[in-house]
Order: sequence, then C-alpha cells, then structure tokens
Amino acid sequence: MNYFKLRTLVIILILVMLSFLFTYIYINGNYFRLPTEIEIMKQSPGALPLKVFNQHSHRIVNNISSLGDKKQFQIGNQEQDSNTSEKYEENHLKDIPNEKDIPIINNAQNVHNQENLLKQQQVLKQQQQQQLNTFQQEKQEHIYKQQVETGEQQHLVGLNVPINKGNTATKTIIGETVANGPPKPVAPQPCNRLWVKGKSKWFDERFNGAISSVWTRDNIRQSPDVTNWWLKLQGSKNKDVVGVMESAFKMIPDVDVYKDRSTCRRCAVVGNSGNLRGSKYGSHIDAHDMVIRMNEAPVTNFEEDVGYRETHRLMYPESFFNIKPDVHFVLVSFKTLDVEWLVSAMTTGTIKRTWRPVKNLIKVNASLVQIYNPALMKQAHEVWNLKHGRYPSTGLLAIMFALHACDEVDVYGYGANKIGNWDHYWQNDGGRGNSAFRKTGVHNSDVEKEIYTKLNSEGIITLHMGNAHK
Repeated sequence: MNYFKLRTLVIILILVMLSFLFTYIYINGNYFRLPTEIEIMKQSPGALPLKVFNQHSHRIVNNISSLGDKKQFQIGNQEQDSNTSEKYEENHLKDIPNEKDIPIINNAQNVHNQENLLKQQQVLKQQQQQQLNTFQQEKQEHIYKQQVETGEQQHLVGLNVPINKGNTATKTIIGETVANGPPKPVAPQPCNRLWVKGKSKWFDERFNGAISSVWTRDNIRQSPDVTNWWLKLQGSKNKDVVGVMESAFKMIPDVDVYKDRSTCRRCAVVGNSGNLRGSKYGSHIDAHDMVIRMNEAPVTNFEEDVGYRETHRLMYPESFFNIKPDVHFVLVSFKTLDVEWLVSAMTTGTIKRTWRPVKNLIKVNASLVQIYNPALMKQAHEVWNLKHGRYPSTGLLAIMFALHACDEVDVYGYGANKIGNWDHYWQNDGGRGNSAFRKTGVHNSDVEKEIYTKLNSEGIITLHMGNAHK
C-alpha cells in the first residue's frame, strides 16, 4: 500500500470517528445549546417555557419582599373544589410558575442563570406553606362573593350582621331555627344607622346625638343642672367634680372614641334575664363588632346561650366583676366617691368601702377604662324614663350607651322569662324567682320595658326575647 492510499484511509477513518462523535454529542450530550422550549415541555410536562419564566420571574422576586399582590405569588397546582375556584385560579395563577415549573439548565455556560433560578426555587419552597394558606383563604372569600352575587347565601332570621366563620351550633332567633352545621357567610347588609333622622318621629323627639356616651375632657365641666342632679343620686360628699375627673384623666383616656362613624358599628347589648336560657343566641351575639355586658353576669358555662365575646362591661364599684384585659371597663358612677374609688383601685387600694364593701384593687387595662357620661344618665332618666324611679337601671343605661356609640343595636336578655318572672340566666331556680330589680323601687321595670319594646317596634333596635317568646 503506497503512502497516498494510507493517508486517504486515515483521513476517512478520522472523519467517520468525528461523525460518530458529533452525532453522539448532539443526541446525548446537549453541551452546545440550551434545550428548546418544546424539549423542556416534553421533559417536564406542565413546565412553562423558559421565556415565560424569565418574563415573570421579577414578579416572584418582588412579591417575596412585598405581599401586596398575593394572588400572583401562589402555588398554581392545587386541587379545585368548584367551578368558581377553577375560574379564579385560571385567571390569577396561570402565568406564575411553581417550584416544579423552573426549567433545569445543564449548560455550563449558564451556571449564573441556573444559580439564580435555584435561589428563587428555594425561596418558593420556604414561602409555599404560608402562601398556600393565604391562597386558600382568598379562594374561600372569592367563593363567598360568588355565593352572595348568585343569592346562594343563607340569611339569619332577625339579624343584619354576618356570622363569624366556624360557628356550628344550632341557632334560634325569636323562635325560628337555622340549620345545624357551619353557617354560610352572610353578606353584610347596608348599615341601618339608628341615629339618622326620619325613621321614627317618636325616637327623633327623644334622641340627642350631641350627647357623648362617655365622660371626656370635652365635657369634663357638666352643666349645673346635670352636676347638681348627679351629685344628689347617692349623696356625694366631695363636690369638686372637675378635680376628681382631672385625677381620673391622668390614668384613663379622656376622648370620645365613638365619634368616628366611618364604618358601621354593630353592637349587641346582652342583659341578664333568664329568658336567655336555651336561646342558643351565643354565636349570634359573638358576631357583633361590640358586645356589651353588665355587672357580674357570668359567661363561662353559658356560652351557647349568651356567647363568649365581650368588648365592654358596664359596672359600678359595688358590682365590679373581673374582666379580661382586652375588655373596656365602663364605670357607671353615681357619686364622686365612685370615681375616687376607680383611681384608688387602680393604684393604692386605699378605698375599701363606698356604701358597702368593695374591691380595693382591680386589674383592668387603664387604656380601655371609661366613665359613663352623667349627662346621658340624666337624659335617660328624664326624657326616656320620664323620671320614674330614682334613676335608670344599668340595663337601660347600657341600651342608651349603645344608642349613642353604635349604628345598629341588637338587644338580648331583657325582660321576664317564659313564665313571667324576672330572674337571671345563671340562677337555678327554674325561673320562679324575681330579682330585687322589681322589689327595691329604685328602678321602674315596667316603664323601662315599655321603652325598649317601643324602640323595637319603631325599628331602632332589634329585641330578642329568647325563651319568653316560645
């Protein structure tokens, strides 16, 4: 074999080997190019094309530091439980990759890009649970809105407020029952603001919206007729009302926090009547923005009928009841000594008796303590009660407090029980007893009953009579 033929054979062999080598690299090596979008889709079913990821990756990074647009930072492969949620997710999550949607780049020349993608993947993993929870909540809210629009929600009889999510008890309102099980959310109704004139001529003639429900710096100096009337209620010895209030305002708020009417404030006033037994009002009461209770009425062991929430409790020194630190203590004072007791009970504990022994030290949140406005007390006595009795009961004062602090008012636990007696829901006498409320003559229970019954018939409050209605 001559030299020319040998060289030709070697060249051919080299070319064949190079051909096989390039063919192998092209098929299996994938070293010289990025995978095409089609190949990515084939290798990772459901994965997004790289250009789609690059177009939206900045949204992920932005949403890591700011959750302003939570819908764009969700995991988009959750199971759907309704057509509504499917449409919601399709519209809000279709362009956002999850952790398995990040394409893997094997090209060594793109290590920097791969590192960035892996960092984003790690962040997604860390945030997944939190964002999944947020997504589920938003999905439920979206479903709820759809139900409201299509009229599929179940309205509660006699209430204009939504029920808290998760309540499961059977619910009875004025003798009518709502089905067992978790209630569907109820769309908030337009605010029926009781203080807007024109709804009731009878109410408009008596209601004075300029009177604050609490004693503040603005009304620290009451008019002489109010001051003189208040000082005589229980024989105040200290006549320096302003000085006593100045001492109190060094410790408690001195402003009216109820002047803001930017939102609808729906309130429940919970009385102590035995007609609450078996009422199943608990979850309805707890659904309100404010839950006002009074004196020593217990909550524990009676939650199904009276609820467990409370935001305000009206008490005078002799009826003080331990409350939670997040509850407003509204002092109903009938004399300057009551205000002095408040200051003492929050500090030194020197006052141990008013007209009877009282707690000398109390634990309350000073920032939530308020004092009932004596001007409102006098108006309740003279304008509403027409001077019957010596002064209004705490029950009537609680309703008046709500009328001046709230936009809508539901009243529970007032009046007699189903056999006509005036007892308390925590008493175990079968409802046969009558409280001192009707015996002392300090308050006129019959006149007060006419007031809140009339308020109900005029559409100002909604009165719920519990077992007395059965």
